Amino acid sequence: MLLSALASSVAHAADSCKLEVAAELAPAWRLAVTALPPLSRDDCARLSLEPSEPGVQLTFVTRDGSSARRQLGEPNELAPAVAALRVVALKPTAASETDPDPDPAVQASAGADLEPSPLWLGLGSGARGGDASLLSPLVSGSAVLAFDPWEFGVTLAFDLRYFDLERRASQDRQPGTLAVGALLGRREPLGDLAVVWGGRAALAMLTSQSSSSSGSAEDGADASKLEGSPFEGRFGVYVGLSLPAARSVRIRTELGADVVAASRARTSSSEDAAAGVPVTPSWALSAAIGLELAP
Repeated sequence: MLLSALASSVAHAADSCKLEVAAELAPAWRLAVTALPPLSRDDCARLSLEPSEPGVQLTFVTRDGSSARRQLGEPNELAPAVAALRVVALKPTAASETDPDPDPAVQASAGADLEPSPLWLGLGSGARGGDASLLSPLVSGSAVLAFDPWEFGVTLAFDLRYFDLERRASQDRQPGTLAVGALLGRREPLGDLAVVWGGRAALAMLTSQSSSSSGSAEDGADASKLEGSPFEGRFGVYVGLSLPAARSVRIRTELGADVVAASRARTSSSEDAAAGVPVTPSWALSAAIGLELAP
């Protein structure tokens, strides 16, 4: 009877995914581990948890040696993360069927397939508006390098055309802007989504200027134009969501705020009541939604 129970226990251990939990792990994390559903060797070869501020680092290794790592902040994120990794785990190759513990060099090579891509491309659309009742449709793009949890990248934003909602200046003098900049941010996993936030700076340039008004020579209207620099510096912050966090194509939402640190272009006409009206906001809020993907 004892030998039968022992043999059953050994067979069960051989068929189970190996769990490695660091001794210094907090009790809440240990409780989350015990709440996980049973994991077999078909699910993974090894699952380990190690302390890593601000929470733990989860390492998930499949039978063929492929591996993935996730930074978790709260114990309730453990079960969803393990479930997601079970779904995206690579199918075992013919070699792994006969050799459940492949050579470490093969492990390192295969593990790269499940590692997050360091490069992400983004494309979105929305609106940007601010003081002086100016509002413009917005199209934006980005290329970001991820160094978990930090992100560095370049941005491109096209404010198609600013509309004066108070209609103080004729619409033929409302330009758009093209802004090129850089960002520094962080990506914090939160269950099946990620919270992204950071700061950015950009140099914007007016994309159109009008040199004449719609007035005629009979009414004495002088030629109107824009005065001041066609360039402006912008500095701001952003916060957004990326979901689902474990996919190569994600939905991205974002809210932003920025201020202009340089003089803006204004309307100019000797006989125009709207002379001196800014054509771009000195501060602005923006909202956008789009996609980000790993090439």
